[in-house]
Amino acid sequence: MRKLLSACHDGVLYPYIMTKSTRFPLLLAALLWSLHAASQPAGEPALSKNTTDPPAVWIEPVTGMEFVLITGNCYVMGSPTDESGRYEDEVQRDTCIDDFWLAKYEVTNHQFRSFVRDSDYRTTSEQHGEGFGISRAGANDWGWRKGITWKHPLSPEDTIAAKMQHPVVQVSWIDAHKFVEWLTDKHGGTRTFRLPYESEWEFGCRAGTTTARFWGEPPDQACKYASVADSTAKAVWPTLTVHNCTDGYETTAPVGQFQPNDWQIHDMLGNVWEWTEDEYDDREKNPAGELPHSESDPLRVLRGGSWIYGPRHVRCAFRNVMSATGRSYSTGFRIVMERIK
Repeated sequence: MRKLLSACHDGVLYPYIMTKSTRFPLLLAALLWSLHAASQPAGEPALSKNTTDPPAVWIEPVTGMEFVLITGNCYVMGSPTDESGRYEDEVQRDTCIDDFWLAKYEVTNHQFRSFVRDSDYRTTSEQHGEGFGISRAGANDWGWRKGITWKHPLSPEDTIAAKMQHPVVQVSWIDAHKFVEWLTDKHGGTRTFRLPYESEWEFGCRAGTTTARFWGEPPDQACKYASVADSTAKAVWPTLTVHNCTDGYETTAPVGQFQPNDWQIHDMLGNVWEWTEDEYDDREKNPAGELPHSESDPLRVLRGGSWIYGPRHVRCAFRNVMSATGRSYSTGFRIVMERIK
C-alpha cells in the first residue's frame, strides 16, 4: 500500500504522496433517464426539461438519502489560464453531460454505519490497522497512526458519537465502492448507484456558473457555503492558510448546514474531499503524472476541497489525487443514481 504522508507546503497543511521524483499534494449521477413519466416507477419524480422549475428530488428508502435531478447540458470543464490558484491539469475542454441524479449531501456517518452493520464490512483502515490522522494538539503530529478509522476520524481518541450527521471520513475509494455496491444490491437490480464521474461532479458543483466557485470568485465568501480552513481551524492549527472568514466549525460540519448552490446541492465545496469514479490522467504537465501506480492500486481523483484546505484548493476545477486505498481525516464521498437499462 502506498503511504499517504503530509506536509506544510506554501503555508498549507495537507497530506501528499511521495515519489522519488516529485511531491504532489493530496490536493486531495449518473445516467440518461429517457423514460417517460408514465413508465417511471412509483415514487420517482418525472423528468422536467424546464430549467426554471425546482429540481426534482427522490428519496432513497434504505438510507433516506435525497437525490436531485441534474438536467444534462454541455459546459466547459476545467479552469481558464487566468484563474487564481490554477493547476496545469485543469485543462479546459467542452464536455456534454446527460441527465443524472446526484446526492444532495455527502454520505454521513449514520448512513455509512447502516451499511457496515448490514454487510459486516471492514474498511481499508480497519483491515490495515491504521489511518491518516491529526490531533487537536497542533500542526506537528499529523500522520499514520494505529486505531484511526471511520469511527475514530482524527485520532484514536476521537469518536463520531456526536457526529452521526457529519460526512463519513477515513474511507478509501474501495470503501466507497463497496457502499454503492451494497446499496445497489438493496434495490434488487431496479436501480444502480455509483460514484460520480469527474465531469458530472464538476458540472454539479458549478450549477451553471463559470466562476472559480459556485458562489463567485471571492474565496472569503466561502464560510456562507462551506466548512473550510478558516479562522476557527487556524486557532487550532496555526500553520494553515485559511479563508478570511469564520464558518464556526473546527473540522467537518453536519451535512446541509451551509447555503447550497443554485441546484440545491450542499457542500460541493469544502467539508470533505469527494471520491470520483475516474482514474487520474495527468492532462498535460501535472507532476502527478509521474506518480507510480499499479492496476491493483491506481490513482483516483477527488474533488471539492475540505475543512482543512485554503482558497487555492476550494474551487470547482481543482483535482486532487490519491491511490484507491488512500484515506484521511478529510476524505469522504457522495454518490449518484442510475437505472439499469
